[in-house]
Amino acid sequence: MSSKCLYLIPNAHLDPVWLWPWRDGYSEAHNTIQSAVDRLKENPDMTFSCSSSSIYEWIEEANPTLFNEMKLLIEEGRFEIVGGWTVQSDTIIASGESLIQQAIYGKKYFKKKFNKEVEIGYSVDSFGQNCGLPKILAHSGFKYYVMHRPDGREKQLPNVFWWNGNDGSQILTLRTVPHGYNTNNDLSKTQFFELVERAILSGCTHQTFFMGVGDHGGGPTKEQIEWVCELQTKYNMKYSTLENYFKIVEKQKDLPEIEGELTHHAPGCYSAHSGIKRWISRCGLELSKAETLLTLNNDRATENDRQIMDSAWRNYLFNHFHDIYPGSSIESAYEDARDSLGGATDQAKKIKIRELHRMAKQINTSSLKEGGIFVFNPLPWQRKGIIEVDTFMDPNSTGKDFHSLKAVDGTSYPIQWNRAAVNYGPCLSKWGKLTALVDLPAMGYQTFSLEKDIVDETSVEPHNAIKWFKRIAFEVIYDIKDVWAHKSTGRLGETVGIAKLVKTETLEKGPVRSRYRAFYQYADSSIILDLIHYAGLNFTQADLRVDWREINHTLKMAVNTGVENGLVASEQAYDIIERQPDDYEQPMHHWLAAVGNLETVAVISDSTFAYDSFGTDKLRLTILRAVPYAVHTDFSHGDEGVIDIGEQTRRFWLTGKPGVTYRDWLPRISQEARFGVEYVMESNHSGDNPRNSGDRVVLKPESLTMGACITNEEFPSFRVYNNSNSAVKSQLIISASGIDIVKKIAPNSIFTYKRH
Repeated sequence: MSSKCLYLIPNAHLDPVWLWPWRDGYSEAHNTIQSAVDRLKENPDMTFSCSSSSIYEWIEEANPTLFNEMKLLIEEGRFEIVGGWTVQSDTIIASGESLIQQAIYGKKYFKKKFNKEVEIGYSVDSFGQNCGLPKILAHSGFKYYVMHRPDGREKQLPNVFWWNGNDGSQILTLRTVPHGYNTNNDLSKTQFFELVERAILSGCTHQTFFMGVGDHGGGPTKEQIEWVCELQTKYNMKYSTLENYFKIVEKQKDLPEIEGELTHHAPGCYSAHSGIKRWISRCGLELSKAETLLTLNNDRATENDRQIMDSAWRNYLFNHFHDIYPGSSIESAYEDARDSLGGATDQAKKIKIRELHRMAKQINTSSLKEGGIFVFNPLPWQRKGIIEVDTFMDPNSTGKDFHSLKAVDGTSYPIQWNRAAVNYGPCLSKWGKLTALVDLPAMGYQTFSLEKDIVDETSVEPHNAIKWFKRIAFEVIYDIKDVWAHKSTGRLGETVGIAKLVKTETLEKGPVRSRYRAFYQYADSSIILDLIHYAGLNFTQADLRVDWREINHTLKMAVNTGVENGLVASEQAYDIIERQPDDYEQPMHHWLAAVGNLETVAVISDSTFAYDSFGTDKLRLTILRAVPYAVHTDFSHGDEGVIDIGEQTRRFWLTGKPGVTYRDWLPRISQEARFGVEYVMESNHSGDNPRNSGDRVVLKPESLTMGACITNEEFPSFRVYNNSNSAVKSQLIISASGIDIVKKIAPNSIFTYKRH
């Protein structure tokens, strides 16, 4: 018998959502775990590995008998907990903080219920691996990671390797080759034997073989277990946990090392179903703001608040599953996701608004003669904030509109009245959108009085908006690929047209901002682009409204950067990647930049995560793909429905600066644009706190961005990311607590300040 050993890893790849809604995944989870427990009872030498705390929670809440049986097998070491996340998340466009929260919630559950510290990360069906994942896994307490994609046809990789992060972290990584992470029930005995023999002959001394029916669950079958018994008479093969396998393999010397992203498997999923991308982005922002306010007001946070937030977080994290977030599930699955994420967003928003009002009501606003506005900055550095409020222009019917906001130090800021959501107010009174740009302290607030004094009549001319308008075009791709873009060489298709500019007009011109609108037409589809430039801000906001009617066509927003012979840089999950321009569809997170020797030109996005580039002089962001839901190429019956048909909106911000030091400013500008500021309309009342809080939390230097504020004492308090390639001397100042922490943070690294 050969000295090579084949380690059998019984498992059941279980998609809680994909070609079925989650209610059917819930049923299949119970059926699969029952089957696995039965097979373990029948075969004393067998093991079983299972990920995802949400699956365990489903068993616990609906079938306590099965849960207790499973718990006993876990204690025996035969039922192995892997993954440590709530679900097998997407690992390409998921944010760094969402992946850390996956581990916080998943690991907490496994520790509480089974007293297990999970050290094996596991997401075998995700569609590629973000370059920031090694550091995220290491920061979350993982030592090992199991993945599959990109598979052997897409990228040549060792079976086992050290995957290195650019912060110095290392994760021992296993790719489920040669055949993947399951053995489907349609395999014949001959085919099963061939797979085993191919694994034995792979050349590896220690090789894994993942067995068990998957995708819609199932696990090891009686028949396949019998085949294993027969093969064991011929080959050195044994059942094993992944923990046992990794403990053996990590002793090997000279294992290969890999660094960087591992792509491309399904480039169409970076942009497929723009709705789920928007819902998740919006929910994440609301959760972040609610957590920040609860952290600042921790003396008032209750156990009920924590339960509400935990429920919202779990819904948010569940919908990062690798067949939900990438857009590859059936249409009805997105009705469930919309409801789930909408509920989570609503829960977070209600806490946020309540906390804003609690903060505002403790302020002494007795100096406000005709009302005012309380404005909160959720980021830990001083900045300018945009306020937009649909409200009365002359609420006291004095015949004079409000024209300015005044801070307690006497500084006045002009108000510009723009179009409100509708063109009339309550009782048909004067009604408009109060728009102002104000200075705000770091993670603090200012309360401004409404004044009638005119302080600045100088209009913001639309020159900057027009400058960007001349750089933008909308290009159309003929895209007959499936939702994943299987059989892709990296491109979604060829350009077949450009939307025609129909007309332009200037909508607004005042002391705060100018607004320039352009109308486009392509076949039966229309596009409206609003470019908004604010006085004193170095970015131009681009609001896009699209009515798309072109099935099997993809819309790209092309931005002429004017940067030649440079690099394309983009935000990743707690990382930044620089790529040479190519014609591939590439994943990005919330910002994308063309970086040249003389200048950097960037696009910030609220929820668009894909681009391509044929050179740095033109970047094309993928706005939408009108392709059928969840259809593999050539398997359509025509009733699946079409993704992203109809009206939808997007928001971008366009910016640039001379030089190549984009790491020092672009990540913070991206957060400022996306987070915005929060407001509360205020009146005259007493209170113990001043109208200006001053800086409450300050984070230095500028290369650091905020990752999370978490109020729960069991969790970290402040998490930050160093966007710089150099180590920095960081400083976190929390004025209310008298905390002033100075720490050296390594380049490209995540750092968590613990609560004191």
